Amino acid sequence: MSIEALRRKKRRMRRPKPRLTDGQKSALLLAVTFLEGWVAGFAATHSRVPSLAGTPQWMITGSLALAVVLPLVFVGILLKWGGDGTAE
Repeated sequence: MSIEALRRKKRRMRRPKPRLTDGQKSALLLAVTFLEGWVAGFAATHSRVPSLAGTPQWMITGSLALAVVLPLVFVGILLKWGGDGTAE
């Protein structure tokens, strides 16, 4: 092989994408679960609190929307990673 052919071959070789470890996956799922609970609690408690300063309506609506979307994200992550992680 010529030097030029070796250079072309080296350029074509790609590094594999770094994969998440099981611990990182677990931490991500716990973070999504925690965030879901927090925004659901925020939406529930701040939507009924009358105050002069008040909480902006976009924050309440956004929290409620996140409380609906985050469980779907959680399920999507589980489906992408193949369930509970025990299957090889």
